[in-house]
Amino acid sequence: MSGNGGYTASTQAMSDASKKLTRYAQDLLDGNPDLATPAVAEKDFGNAHTAHAKQYLDGARNLSEAVTGYQAKLAELGTRLTSGAKAYDDNEYDQSGRIDQAGTF
Repeated sequence: MSGNGGYTASTQAMSDASKKLTRYAQDLLDGNPDLATPAVAEKDFGNAHTAHAKQYLDGARNLSEAVTGYQAKLAELGTRLTSGAKAYDDNEYDQSGRIDQAGTF
């Protein structure tokens, strides 16, 4: 909130947040490139436990899909913040021009 009790928005803060979200989204995929294809394969479970391999491998695939979906939403939020900051900045510019022209003859 601003000092007068109203809300304010900082286009710089929005831009910074957008950049961070975009970086985090990219880092998320870069840091987890092989979630869908774990190093452990069905044969590694041994004869007594091969029945559990499918659950493990399905879980790894589900985790990979979840991380990919989360990454996409982070990137989308970053893009929306950038758009919001631009719209806010454009509106501020427009309003300041109207104020400057108010009362001039």
